[in-house]
Amino acid sequence: MDQDPVRSRSASEFDRMPPIHKIDNYDSCFQEPSDVYCKLIFQLVSDEPSELLSMIQLYSSPFYQLIINGTIMMQSFFVMAGFQLAYQLCVISKHYPLDWSIVPKIICKRLLRSIAADMQLYVFGVILMILLRDSRFRKPILTSLVVLGSVIVAIHTETGHFFATDRSYNEIYRVGHGHVSGYVIGMSLGYYIYEWQQKKNDHRKYSHKLKFLYWSIVPMIAAVVLFGAVFYRDAPRDPAYVRAICAALNKPILAGLIALFIAGLFMKVENVYRRFFELDVWVIPSKLIYSAYLLHFPLFYIFINMQTDLIRITYLDLTAIAIVVTIISFVLAIPLYLFVEAPFSSILNGSKLQQKETATKQNGSNGITKKKK
Repeated sequence: MDQDPVRSRSASEFDRMPPIHKIDNYDSCFQEPSDVYCKLIFQLVSDEPSELLSMIQLYSSPFYQLIINGTIMMQSFFVMAGFQLAYQLCVISKHYPLDWSIVPKIICKRLLRSIAADMQLYVFGVILMILLRDSRFRKPILTSLVVLGSVIVAIHTETGHFFATDRSYNEIYRVGHGHVSGYVIGMSLGYYIYEWQQKKNDHRKYSHKLKFLYWSIVPMIAAVVLFGAVFYRDAPRDPAYVRAICAALNKPILAGLIALFIAGLFMKVENVYRRFFELDVWVIPSKLIYSAYLLHFPLFYIFINMQTDLIRITYLDLTAIAIVVTIISFVLAIPLYLFVEAPFSSILNGSKLQQKETATKQNGSNGITKKKK
């Protein structure tokens, strides 16, 4: 039987790696909860051209930093979440006013799709939109919140302790207030797109001027992500104020670029990115995405716990695991969507429609009519 060429090549490349002369017992390193561990980063260099070094560097290429990047995914998620909230509530406000009576109803419905930090920011966003019913105060308050969110990240970065207690990770990435800037930028985008559609502005007449700037957004996102590599160079650690400033600017800049990218899709500035994202192939995955999200964490845990030996940690192996888990997640998401998510969504949408009809009847009985333009 012929050998699998991909597996054979991977094994041969692995055999060429520098030998490990001694390795400590992994399990015994975690016996004492009070122990403190340190992490060392080594950089391999060669005075002469080395094929082996080039192969090793390939596994640490910027391609993997861009594709397998949690910051891009998280900022995209919170920008889109803020955008969806603001845009939907603006549409709802056309039928009945936003006041404090709707807060419990909206939050209770949201609890069915609660995701930790997203839920915290959702409640924050609903309250904020009610407070900002007067459009005169929107811009200064939203701008101030973006600045405040950046300052919070800077403070946590300067006072946190990496690798010892994971304070920086917990306080910047896992909690809601660490993503305030990205969420508020998404809400600002929702306000802008709604108002732009109401005014029926057409930006396509400027598309020949804007499309080149728009095409540069993706390279700029890549540049922001790769900029973080400077903090892992072979040099003394940068001063705390430098790390704090960069951490404070990283999220709002990245979120702002993502928001501009989304705005360009709505305004049809160009037809390259837009046609790709408007393909019909995305319709089914978009319906299954939430169910797949709920499933992929348990599947990862099941996969890891089923292993009876050590797992080889390489980018190729991790990518293969991610692809397999993603495919299984979407396959299992089909019955979860059909029998759980879709029925509940129909019930909620039916409730919204009934409330809308009731509000319309009440307006009609009170003699309230819309003026035809």
